[in-house]
Amino acid sequence: GWVITSEAEREAVEALRARLVDVADQCVYRPLNMSDATLVRFVRARKSLKESEAMFREALKFRLERDPANIRRTFQPPPILGRYMTGGWGGFDKEGSLIFIDRIGQLDVPGLINRVDEEDVVKLGIWRQEINTEKMLESELRYGRVQYNILLIQDLKGLSFRRHFNQKAFKLLQRCAYIDDHYYPESLKCAIIINAPSVFAMFWNAIKYFFDR
Repeated sequence: GWVITSEAEREAVEALRARLVDVADQCVYRPLNMSDATLVRFVRARKSLKESEAMFREALKFRLERDPANIRRTFQPPPILGRYMTGGWGGFDKEGSLIFIDRIGQLDVPGLINRVDEEDVVKLGIWRQEINTEKMLESELRYGRVQYNILLIQDLKGLSFRRHFNQKAFKLLQRCAYIDDHYYPESLKCAIIINAPSVFAMFWNAIKYFFDR
């Protein structure tokens, strides 16, 4: 199927749903509810049902404590973020998956670290994730099929040691990556990398451990 791809995955989703029955009334809306589209992401993100359950409960705790839905409603990205952050939505692919286009190679890392509040960067990441869900639901109405992941196009033109290798930036990236991987798991359909310079291999070796694989 489009969402669940095998009988084993179907059984795992049903088993996970049964394990989470005690919190079902707190998980009514996406991106964290009891739908196949949500639960299958947690199944795929971990090797065992026990780990998937723990991950889901951690995501619920995050939503109760940080209230990302409220961040979506009330957060106003400071204008200075627009000067130093990159990326935006680019419509949908032929299957209805949301497209996000980023130009991290043009990211002004020194400016970001020195002039932008770290918490605003984290909130921006959460805000974007919540908007991703809204746009996926919009796509479902348009294309008539469940949507639960995005297509990322990443332009690396301009990536360099001088502009992008920064210890404080790596720590911030690690924090943002943790939120993405643990509270919005398995949301990436495909990543298309373009204009990758030779330094990208070294850059990836430095940051790949921040992400669950």
